[in-house]
Amino acid sequence: MTQLLGAGRLAGLAVYGSPYLWQTLQPLLPADLPAAYSPGQMPLAQAMLLERLGLGAGGIEGGFTD
Repeated sequence: MTQLLGAGRLAGLAVYGSPYLWQTLQPLLPADLPAAYSPGQMPLAQAMLLERLGLGAGGIEGGFTD
């Protein structure tokens, strides 16, 4: 993630499942970078998080992501 940030190539971040990872990454993120955390990893949780990031249902067409 830090390499992508440094290169200006990180467009957004979605973290699923691990609150510890989210707590570690969140302070490193620029305030204007779209980022969100969801404790659930199931498709509905992913859809809700992507909607929150402004990506809407179009972002889940391919099913579960990893």
